[in-house]
Amino acid sequence: MKTTLRLIIILLLASTSLALGRSIYGQASKFKEIYQAESKVSQLTKEQEDLKATFEEKKRPGFLEKQARDKLGFQKPGETLYVVLNQEAAGEGQDRTTKENWEAWIDLLFR
Repeated sequence: MKTTLRLIIILLLASTSLALGRSIYGQASKFKEIYQAESKVSQLTKEQEDLKATFEEKKRPGFLEKQARDKLGFQKPGETLYVVLNQEAAGEGQDRTTKENWEAWIDLLFR
């Protein structure tokens, strides 16, 4: 009788601790999900602030003119546009045309 009672108490304690363990694990996983969601929110908030700053910068009146001048080469009437090549870029272009194909491959792979 005593052994049966002890066995019942042990089984009851084991099932209770198992249920409690599952509950604790579930809570821990929920806290982990909450932490991940909060970090994602903070990351997206920072990205939104960056996008707003970029938008405000691009809304300025001189931005469109600067982009047209820098990237498209536009100029105002009466202005003259000069293009200055970088010496290194010009030297590389000439070097490639004078080299043989196999020499260019060796330079690309080993230098």
